[in-house]
Amino acid sequence: MRTLIKLRSGSILTAAALAVSASLLTFAAPANAATDAAAAPAVPVAAASSMPPIPQVTLHRGPAQVEPAAVTPQRGAQQIRQAPLVANMTYHGGPVTHQPRVYLVFWGTQWQSNPNGAASYMYYYFQGLGQPADNWSPIMSQYTDATGQGPTFGVSALAGAVIDNSPVPFAATAAQIAAEAVAGANYFGSFGTDSQVFVLSPSGAHPAGFPTSGFCAYHSATTDALGRFVAFTNMPYVLDAGTACAANSVRSPLDGFSIIGGHEYAETITDVALNAWYDTNLAGEIGDKCQTGPFFAQTLPTGVFAQQMLWSNAANGCVQF
Repeated sequence: MRTLIKLRSGSILTAAALAVSASLLTFAAPANAATDAAAAPAVPVAAASSMPPIPQVTLHRGPAQVEPAAVTPQRGAQQIRQAPLVANMTYHGGPVTHQPRVYLVFWGTQWQSNPNGAASYMYYYFQGLGQPADNWSPIMSQYTDATGQGPTFGVSALAGAVIDNSPVPFAATAAQIAAEAVAGANYFGSFGTDSQVFVLSPSGAHPAGFPTSGFCAYHSATTDALGRFVAFTNMPYVLDAGTACAANSVRSPLDGFSIIGGHEYAETITDVALNAWYDTNLAGEIGDKCQTGPFFAQTLPTGVFAQQMLWSNAANGCVQF
């Protein structure tokens, strides 16, 4: 699902527009989920055991420094699902990510305790993506932009992670989430279309109204005060929504973090500025068109993680690899 929203002038964000693509809230475990999990190799999910060495910093003193900005809906979700799912995506002229780099910003001191192993699960999931053993990400390589280049893989997608000890506002607005992404981009020095920042909110924070706003996560883009491009994902603590956001779809309650995190990772790569690859009739991106499953267990060098299929124009359908 794609929804476009525009920031009004005078906000802390200087971008002329903030474009958002949101994942639907409804997920259902596929009938073969138990079979897939049983058949998966016995590779441990390292995320469940120990906290990786993630530095802790304070990116800003408090949420009061992040001025909310009003948003005006430009296109709503009612326009989706008007055409057959077999419709291929089309190119709309914008850039794609060529060398994906993911930066994780765990927002709030709550992440220090690695709740339910979620912090390490996300860390090791993105550390495993992009490596030569990952045969899921290369599905995206077929989607090129005006330069004739598409995404390339072969090294870990994870380029950095940090715990931001700054206070987390309750029900952070879209503008506050974007501002946190900009703070993370400044910390990492990660700007441009090859970088994407995941803003991970802790349990109970309800960013942008989650879990009652009809999405599990969304990806978006903005600019900082110097006009530098920042692609980011608003990643709530999806376990707060349970099975509605893919918990226990394949292997464990943490399944939703990789299914939904991977969904937004792929959509950012192939539609980083919200003007590249999507299905015009369905308003569907590479993840939207396959988000209802079936899901499967993907083996990465860092463990086994639940995953969703991606849309392949070459196969005219949803594929795993």
